[in-house]
This record gives sequence, C-alpha cells and structure tokens, in this order.
Amino acid sequence: MKKHLHLDPVGGVAGDMFVAAMLDAIPESVDDCWQDIKDAGLFEHVDIELRTIQSHGLSAKRFHVSKKENPAKRTGHYSELKQWLQDGALEPAVRQRALSILHEIATAEAFVHGVPIEQVHFHEVADWDSLVDVVAAASILERNSFVSFSCSPLPLGSGMVQTEHGQLPVPAPATAQLLVGMSVWDDGEVGERVTPTGAAIVKHVLTKSDGQTIFTSRKPAGVLLAIGSGAGLRPLKQRPNILRISVLELATADTNSLQMSDSLVEISFDIDDMTPEEVATSLEHIRVSKGVLDASFLLGVGKKGRAVFHVVVLGN
Repeated sequence: MKKHLHLDPVGGVAGDMFVAAMLDAIPESVDDCWQDIKDAGLFEHVDIELRTIQSHGLSAKRFHVSKKENPAKRTGHYSELKQWLQDGALEPAVRQRALSILHEIATAEAFVHGVPIEQVHFHEVADWDSLVDVVAAASILERNSFVSFSCSPLPLGSGMVQTEHGQLPVPAPATAQLLVGMSVWDDGEVGERVTPTGAAIVKHVLTKSDGQTIFTSRKPAGVLLAIGSGAGLRPLKQRPNILRISVLELATADTNSLQMSDSLVEISFDIDDMTPEEVATSLEHIRVSKGVLDASFLLGVGKKGRAVFHVVVLGN
C-alpha cells in the first residue's frame, strides 16, 4: 500500500498539533511513539498525555506535555542538542528524522542571525516540550512510510510576538524563513499561526531526497483511509484552531504521476489590486485546472506601500 499524507492547517500548525493530528488518525502509532520518546530519554523530564477536547464544537486531540518537578535545564545550543539526540537510544531511522527536523530550525536561525549553524542558540525550541514534539513527529512519520505529501496554504498570522530580541512581527524571523517558498495566506486571525517547529515539520515532509522542497496543495486520487485533528492551545474567533490531516491510499495512476513530476513549468506574476481573500479564491480555481500541480502566492510591498501578491503557478 502506498500512502499519501495531506495537511489542512485550518488554525495553523505547531509541533504538538501535528503529533496530535497524526495520533488521532493513526492511533496504532501511539505505543511506538511513546516508546521512542522513552528511548530518547525524555520521560525522565516530562509527562505526556493525549487528550480529547472541543474546538469550535469539533472534537480534536491535544498532545499535552508537562514538565516533571525540577526537570533538568536544557541547553539551547544546537550543536549540543544534536549531540544529545545522537547519543540517545533512538532507532537510527527515527533519530535521523528528528535530527533533520531540528536541522531545518537551526538552518533558519543561522540565516536570520547571520551566524554559522554550529553557533546557533535556540530559545523556545530548546525546551523539553519542543524536543518531545520533534521526536514524536519523527517517530510517527518514520513508522508509517508515506510516499508523498501535500499541504494546503498556511496562515501567516498577524500582530506582534514577544521574543528574546524584543517585539517582532508575526511570523517570527525563523518561522518566516522556514515558510519561504510555501503557499501562505492571511486568514484574518491575530497572533502566531505557525510555530518554528510546525514550519520545520512541514518543510521536512515536503523536501525530496535531493534536497528540493516542492510545495503542493494538490490532493492526489485515492482512497481516504483516515482523518485526524490536532488542536492548538489558543481559541480563534473565526475557525477551529486545529490542524487536520488526511491519510490516503494512492491510486496507481496518481502514484505514477507523482513520481514523474520532476519536470515542471513555472508561471509567475504580480497582482496589486486584489484582496488576500480574492487571491486565495482565484487560486483555488486555478488549482483545479488541467495540468496545474500547485498555485501559491507571497505577500510583499510595492510602490507607495501598496500590497503586492507574487503568484506562482506550477504545472507539467
């Protein structure tokens, strides 16, 4: 069976939301996931629980991590965190995935701070709950052997967020760097919508073996096997704060088309007289056109401070 994983970031995406959604859709992964967290040495410092909650009247899972009393303080240095994972008892394949996700975050941090990657010092990501999210996500992905991935456009969020460097616009610098090349939109909700860990997981699954990241929101043809929803912490005004994932068994024809999609045609252009909602709706119509693999846009600033949408359409 060849399986495809599709992400719908209704409320956004964070590491705990991804883990919760995956375990909701694939509950048989819970035991292995818990074992991998134990093998990583994390149960010495945290307790974890998979809860069922309600978000805007919808049932969803929440992956809750709480620190034990007086847990050891984590180092914030990427090089030390990497060594800590390498020295643990995780199975090699799971360890490598966890290291790859952590490396995505470190690469973004190195870029925004202008330092070599080995000098990167994390802040929030260095804490125990974020490390649990990274290991748990790596465990579930590795043990379910998905052959392809897709993701609907990610909400950018708005407003300001408090960081170690003072108040900065949402998304925070490292998250914004991780989102480069991905399809995004403004959903009208204030606050952080995508966390660094969440963005790193999305980038990890969309990156091919040759290192090229291909963002596609196209769901392939196949049989829908399962759906899961993972809840975030903060209630939203207009929609459930959930990440929904869909697991599909691929049809043979669509598997072949996915494997043959290395040859792409890109059409790009700028629009400065439409709202984000109008652009998003237009792209939904473009995406269903024959030969179109994906359509996305990035928000920029043009002449006289006007908003400009850089639209990219990929086809074959």
